[in-house]
Amino acid sequence: MMSKRQNKELDLLEYIAAKSGCLYLSDLHNPENLLFVQCAVSQIDPSVYSLEEWNEAARYITQEAVAFETEEQALNYIMCSRQLGKTGTDGK
Repeated sequence: MMSKRQNKELDLLEYIAAKSGCLYLSDLHNPENLLFVQCAVSQIDPSVYSLEEWNEAARYITQEAVAFETEEQALNYIMCSRQLGKTGTDGK
């Protein structure tokens, strides 16, 4: 698990992309990358990044208009997501 921000030059989305093997940030919400993204997220200590960064990551990765009160809630939302991005009008 990543300890206190070892890589300060990378923001949360960049870190997740690098750890999940995504070449571009836009790959983070590609449904084919769900397991890789979740694996990367599972290795991050939520306290390493700010709540603002976690909320941004949850919104960007899932393409859902969400906001959380804690870093842990945002991390858990990403971890429990069954899909990334929106593929239909109902998000399924």
